[in-house]
Amino acid sequence: MTALLEHEDFDGALKDTDDWLATNPDLRTRALIYNCRTWIRWGAGDKAGALAENDQVRQTVAGADEKQKRGPMLHYWWDKAYLEAEA
Repeated sequence: MTALLEHEDFDGALKDTDDWLATNPDLRTRALIYNCRTWIRWGAGDKAGALAENDQVRQTVAGADEKQKRGPMLHYWWDKAYLEAEA
């Protein structure tokens, strides 16, 4: 994924995250993947897509205990603030 991003192949990087999600990773890893997808879409100039991916972080951990939620939700709120602050 990183090499694809270095070449601005955002579609390829998203495909890599699709493949990663297909492995049915644990909750925290799924939240991390959606966080990666947020930044991939933002880098590609797709702010609406980035906001949607960021919301997937929130939805992924919605039913988790507070310990599991903390890190992903910090990323969710930071990224939401960055995205909404951008004109």
